Amino acid sequence: MAYTSSELEEKYHDSVATKYTHRRIYDYIWEVPEEIFLLRKELFSSRVKVVDMGCGPAVTVSRILRSSLKFIDYTGVDISKKLLSFARKNVRRGKYIYSDISTVKFPKNTFDVLLSLGALHHCENKMRTLARWFTFVKPGGYLIFREPLYEFLKRGTGESPIEEGIKIEEFMMFVKRNKLNIIRFTFFSTNAFHLFNRIMIKIGLKSWQQARVLWYPVVYFDSLLAKFSHYGNLFKPQAFAVILQKQ
Repeated sequence: MAYTSSELEEKYHDSVATKYTHRRIYDYIWEVPEEIFLLRKELFSSRVKVVDMGCGPAVTVSRILRSSLKFIDYTGVDISKKLLSFARKNVRRGKYIYSDISTVKFPKNTFDVLLSLGALHHCENKMRTLARWFTFVKPGGYLIFREPLYEFLKRGTGESPIEEGIKIEEFMMFVKRNKLNIIRFTFFSTNAFHLFNRIMIKIGLKSWQQARVLWYPVVYFDSLLAKFSHYGNLFKPQAFAVILQKQ
C-alpha cells in the first residue's frame, strides 16, 4: 500500500509520540534557544490568539509560557493524535486540531501569533505552506520560527520520512516579498556546539545536558560563534530562529 507523504509523517509521529514526549523532560537543545530568542513574554499578552503549528506535546509552550497561558487563546495543530493527547495534558486550556499543518484551514487574519517551532521543515512544500500561514496572521501580528537549515538536514537524513531543512534564500525571499519586518534573527546550533556536545559525551559528562542552567551560557556563546560562519565550517550554524511581524 502506497502512503502519501502526510500519512507517512502521521504514522511516524504516532509511533514515537510517547518516547519523544518523555525525552522532552530534559531535552533543552531546542527549548532553551526558543526561550532566549523567540518566546518573548511581551508578545503573549492578555487575550492574544496564538496558533502553534505542529505543536507536538506542547512541552516548550507549557514551560516557557506558563504564566501567560491563563490569558492567551491557544490553538495547537498537529498531525499526530497521540501527540495531541499529550498536548491536552500539558496545556489544558488550549484548543486542539488534528490536521496536516500544511493544509489546515483558518479564516484570514485570525491569529496574533503563529508559531512554528520545528514544524515547517516537516511540510512537503514549505513555501506554499508558509504562504498559507501568512494569511492566517493579523496585520501587526507575528510569525515565529525555529527551523533547521537545508545544508544540514537534507531529505532522507532526518528521523521522520519527509523532513528537510529550510533553504534560507527562499525563506528570506518570502520575507522580502511580503514586506515582513524582521524583529529578531539568530543563527545557532553551530558545528562547534555539536563538537562540544560529542566531546562531553565521550569523556563521560553527558549529564551536563540535564542541567538547564548550563544551557544558557552555551546557547549564547553558540549564537555568537555563528556570527563568524564565514571563517570556517566549525562556526557554520545548523538552525535559525526568527521573529517576523506582518505589516
